[in-house]
Amino acid sequence: MSKMTLVDQLKSNDSSLTSLSFADKRFNQQKEFADALKSNTTLTRLSICKKTLTKEFCKAFADALKINTTLKSLDFAFNYHYQTASVKAIAGALETNTTLTELNFQNNVLETAGGVAVAGTLERNTTLLTLDLSGNYLKRFGGVPIARAMLSNTTLTKLTIRENFLEKSPGLAFAQVLEINTTLTTLDLADNRLGQDVGIAVAKAMERNTTITSLDVRHNYLGETAGRAFATMLERNSTLTTLNIENNQIGENVTLVIANTGLIHNNTISTLGIRLNYPGDDVTVHIFRSLFSMRNTTLTTLNLENSRLGKNAGILLARQLWTNTTLTELNLGFNTLGENGENGSVAVLEAVLRNTTLTSLNLAHNHLGQNSTKALATLILKNTTLMKLDLSHNNMYQVGRTVHWFPSLDKNTTLTSLNLAYTGLNVLNSVTGVYKYRNFNRLNMITIIAYVLSSDTLRLKTLNLEGNRLGEGFGIALAGRLAKNTVLTSLNLKSNNLESRSFLGETAGEALLRMMETNSTLLTLNLEDNNLGQFVLAEVACTIRRNKRNRLHMKLLKNRIEKIGDDRESIGDLHILPRDILDRITHAERALQLLLA
Repeated sequence: MSKMTLVDQLKSNDSSLTSLSFADKRFNQQKEFADALKSNTTLTRLSICKKTLTKEFCKAFADALKINTTLKSLDFAFNYHYQTASVKAIAGALETNTTLTELNFQNNVLETAGGVAVAGTLERNTTLLTLDLSGNYLKRFGGVPIARAMLSNTTLTKLTIRENFLEKSPGLAFAQVLEINTTLTTLDLADNRLGQDVGIAVAKAMERNTTITSLDVRHNYLGETAGRAFATMLERNSTLTTLNIENNQIGENVTLVIANTGLIHNNTISTLGIRLNYPGDDVTVHIFRSLFSMRNTTLTTLNLENSRLGKNAGILLARQLWTNTTLTELNLGFNTLGENGENGSVAVLEAVLRNTTLTSLNLAHNHLGQNSTKALATLILKNTTLMKLDLSHNNMYQVGRTVHWFPSLDKNTTLTSLNLAYTGLNVLNSVTGVYKYRNFNRLNMITIIAYVLSSDTLRLKTLNLEGNRLGEGFGIALAGRLAKNTVLTSLNLKSNNLESRSFLGETAGEALLRMMETNSTLLTLNLEDNNLGQFVLAEVACTIRRNKRNRLHMKLLKNRIEKIGDDRESIGDLHILPRDILDRITHAERALQLLLA
C-alpha cells in the first residue's frame, strides 16, 4: 500500500492532521494542497513560511480561505509572491472568513496595495484577534488606511506593525486609534521612524487610553520632548503593564524624569525597556532609587542592557535587590559592572543570593573576572530561585579560578539555562595561564564539566559553551557523560575547535554522535565550526537510522563535510526527522540516502 501524501490526508480529513508546518519541508503540489484545503475539516493550525508561492496557489488558497471553516491560526511569514494581486486576493478572502483568529503576514512585501487590502479586511472581518504585519514596506499610503480601519474595528486585540517605514502621517493616525479604539490591548509600532511629534501624540493618547496593556515604540527617534511626554503619561495611565521605549535618544535627563516622576507614581508597569538611551552610571543610580522605591510594587521585568552602567550603579542595585520582592527578570548585559576591581559585579552576585524572587539574570559582556568567581560559586551553590543565568563574553578564567566555581553546579537544583559562551573555560585560551599548568588545568576542566553534566541533581535544560576551545579530550569525555544525562535538551558546542590533534577532532565528533543513539532527551546539538571532517557524515547517517525518537535538530556548518565535486564547504543545518531526511542538501543528501536505504 502506497504512503498517503499530505494532499491525500487533507482530502480524507485525517483526524490526526490538526497542525501542519512547511518550515522544514518542500512545498510541492501547491495548487493541489490549496484545493484540498477547501473541503478539509480537521486542520486548525497552518504554517507556510519562507516559500516562493505561485500565482495559481495564491488564487486557490484565497478561495479556500473564503469557505474553510476550521482553520484558526495561519502563519504566512516571509513568503515571495510573483504578483501583488496574489497578496490582495489572500487578504481580501479574509473579509468573509469567519473562523481565523490569528494571522502572521510578516515580511510579505504587501506595500501600498496590500496595505489597502488588509485595511478592507479589518473593516469587515469580525473574528480576527491577532495580526502581524511587520516588515511589509507599507509606508504612508499603506499605513494610513490600516489605522483608519482600526477606528471602527471592534475585535482585533493585538496588532504588530513594526518595521514599515510609517513615519509621521500613519503614526499620527495610530495615535488617534489609541484615543478611540476600545478593544486593542497590544500595539507594536517599533522601528517606524515616527519622530518627536508622533511620540508626543502617542503619549498624550495613552494618558486617556484604558485598554492598552502593552506598547512598543522602540527605535523611533522620539527625542527628549517626547520622552518627557511619556514620563507624564506614566503618572496618569493606570492600565499599561509593558512599555518599551528603547533606543529613542531621550537622553539622561529625561530618563531621570521617567524614574523620578512617572515610575514612582505608577502602580501598574511590570515590564520596562529603556536600554540604549545611555543614561550613564550616575543617572542610573537615581533610576534604581525610583524603580525600587517602596511606592513601586509592580515592576517584574527590567531591561537595562547597554546603558553604560558601572561600579556605582552595580553597588546601589545590589542594595535594592536585597529587599526587592517583585523583580523576576533583570537584564544588565553589555555594561561595565566588572571594571574597577569588580566591586559592582561582586555586589550584584552577592545580592542575588539573598534575593528570593529573581529567576532570570543577564550579566553578559560586563568585564567579569577572577574576583567575581567566588561570589558566583556561592550564588550557584546556595540560590534556590534563579533559573536562567547568562555570563557569556566574560573572561572569568585564570589559573584555578574557573575550576573553583564550576563544581558548585553539581549541587544546584533550580538553574535550567546557563550561557557560558566565550568565557575562557579552556586554559589554552588564557593569557595569564602558565605553560607548566596547562595540561593539569585542562584535564580538570574536562573532568569537572563532564562530571557535572552527568549529575543526578542538575536540572540544566540549555547549556551554551560556544567559543571556549575545549578540545578533543573534552568532547570524548562529554559524550560519555551525556549518554546518561536525562534533562539537557539543548547543547551548543560551536567553535570549540573539535578537530584532530590539538583540539577535538573526528574521534570526538563521532563519540558525540554515537551518544545520540542512547540519549533520549537532547533535541538540539550545535557542532558548527569544529572541523569535524567527512568521516562524521557516515556517523550522522547511522545515528539518524538508529535514533527512533523525537525530532533532532543538528547544526554542522563549517565542518568540511561536503567536498565531493562541490565548492560548498558545509552541509548546513540538518533538520532531522526519522522519515524526513535532509531535503535541501546535494552530495550529503545522496550519501545519507544510500546509508539509510
